Amino acid sequence: MMENYGNPSPYSGTAGELNAELDKIVSYLERGSHWHRQIANELRKPSLSLRGFGRWHECEAKGDYSSIVCIEKIVRDKLNYDPKIDVSMIDQANNYMVNSVEDFKASFELWISNEKALVECLNKAVNASRTVDIQLYKDLMCLTDEVQCEIMRAGMAKSRLDAANWGSHDLYICSMMLHKHFEDSDSLDFTLS
Repeated sequence: MMENYGNPSPYSGTAGELNAELDKIVSYLERGSHWHRQIANELRKPSLSLRGFGRWHECEAKGDYSSIVCIEKIVRDKLNYDPKIDVSMIDQANNYMVNSVEDFKASFELWISNEKALVECLNKAVNASRTVDIQLYKDLMCLTDEVQCEIMRAGMAKSRLDAANWGSHDLYICSMMLHKHFEDSDSLDFTLS
């Protein structure tokens, strides 16, 4: 049996709730990693050529994948739990298509909606993890902050594109700005102004 190192038992009252939320979190992150990669590749199609937006999605995919690895390591090492991934979510992500500007516009709504659902799971897991493991608690809090910032960035970009009525010239200017930014940095701290 794994030693507990002075932490409250992970199998106390909140363990079942925490494990269920961890399953959802890892599933959402796995879907996000696949979905962002799929969108990035869709935006590279010659009919769209929005490579800068594709680069943004690449960075988001890497962030989701890194978060999965971090959570799984902590949870396995400290709680001896292996989160279960809902693979049907991955299938949905891998089949997502962007064939037009209207599809691209709709992808922002889906993106924001998915991230808000993840924040709900994270908030529940943060509350449950507080009494189980402080490192997991802190990492989940940091991840919640990152996801909330992602929602803000996606919302701001959508508002920026809404203001220009999703015109092709504006889309290509914004895409060029994003491509230049991601050529110089993997930082997700940028503005489209």
